[in-house]
Amino acid sequence: MAKLRKTSLQLPPTLLHEMSRCPGLNRSEALRLWIERGQYLAGINSANVAHIAEEYAPILRAALEDLDYDDYRVVVRSLPQMVAGFFGEVLSERSDGRSWRSEVHDHELDPNELVKKLEN
Repeated sequence: MAKLRKTSLQLPPTLLHEMSRCPGLNRSEALRLWIERGQYLAGINSANVAHIAEEYAPILRAALEDLDYDDYRVVVRSLPQMVAGFFGEVLSERSDGRSWRSEVHDHELDPNELVKKLEN
């Protein structure tokens, strides 16, 4: 096992209380276990997220072009709503029936399917 390093973390009292309820673990061990579990769970779905980002890149680039890197927290929390709102704006501004094509697999992208995948 790699050598561990100390760090400081501020947590709300309710979470600290939950940490003390892990049988047989001290608070530091419980916290490390929760963080490692979160990292593992985030990694499980990363391939699926990467596939969606790659497949729907033309739509996502257009929908998010006004955002900066610092806006990532907002994006993570509200991406389905942002993309759906973008489609609403585009459809109201344009009546030419714009479509998007996948850059990876040459087929037309369905905006409604993207919103459903993002919500999941």
